[in-house]
Amino acid sequence: MDIALRIDLKTNKYYFQDKNGIRREPDYDYARPFVEGFAAVKTNGKWFFLDQDFHLRGDGYDRVGDFSEGYGAVAEDGKWYFVDTLFKRHGEGYQIDNIEKPPFFFNNSAEVQIDGVETRINKKFEYFGNCLSLAKANPDRIKNFDCSIFQGGFDLQLKDVLNSYCQEKLRIAMVEGWTRDDLKALQQQMQETTAVIDEKKAEAKQRKKDFQEFEKFFDELFGKDKESV
Repeated sequence: MDIALRIDLKTNKYYFQDKNGIRREPDYDYARPFVEGFAAVKTNGKWFFLDQDFHLRGDGYDRVGDFSEGYGAVAEDGKWYFVDTLFKRHGEGYQIDNIEKPPFFFNNSAEVQIDGVETRINKKFEYFGNCLSLAKANPDRIKNFDCSIFQGGFDLQLKDVLNSYCQEKLRIAMVEGWTRDDLKALQQQMQETTAVIDEKKAEAKQRKKDFQEFEKFFDELFGKDKESV
């Protein structure tokens, strides 16, 4: 039999029976069934993951979601993060709108919210949805964008966002009396961000070239037989 989740009606505590039907200690305040090798359990006011050897994993979280495609969402320090199966934390921290609805991966992406902007992330924890809005909220986040979005002139739109950002900063500088060092730091930030855009664009171009070379190899390998495959 598989590992089974049970509830003790006398104590209202949750417990697991192993594959031999043996009750495994301890009991938990709340628990959910195993998903992808881990079960979410709550004890002493904190959430953990239980592995199939019945060991608690993780640092103790405010809330957790079930594992999905190799990652589980955890609420910590007022934000959502993801942990992998080694319980290494990933992501910069995503907005919690509803603690009862943790984000999850499906088809290699997850929907998250940050700075009030709904977006999507891939499994490199790069953004590829509503990126212009994300850039307006924080231009430094561009370094975490999926390079594939830079195919088709997207970098030009981002540079417009950066120009607007820079102009707004300069307006604030005039009002607040920024020092020369402050302005140099702003200039340096813009140069670094623009360099990231150029790097991402080059990466996207190389990815497209690699795909075209693969298509050519595929055609040479199968020739006309490709259509019948």
